[in-house]
Amino acid sequence: MLKIEEIKKMLYYKAISLNPNYEDIIRKEPQHANAYYEKGISLFKLGKYQDALSSFDKAIKIDLNNSNALCGKGSTMEHMNLYKEAIEYYGSC
Repeated sequence: MLKIEEIKKMLYYKAISLNPNYEDIIRKEPQHANAYYEKGISLFKLGKYQDALSSFDKAIKIDLNNSNALCGKGSTMEHMNLYKEAIEYYGSC
């Protein structure tokens, strides 16, 4: 029987592999904000909130007006119980 951590690890790799090109795209086009955003979404769905924030931050750094990444960051912060910070990002998307 699989342990919860093993299942989470499998789900993590499955989510990232939904688009195995994330890392390829990022490696080839490091300024591709949407690749970082999509990777952030996959990480968020796995509950890897800190990693998701990192991806959203990279997308925002590349494109300050990326409303998807701003909303993704807000949603992630909400799930981390950082409500005050989340509101700031929700206001930008």
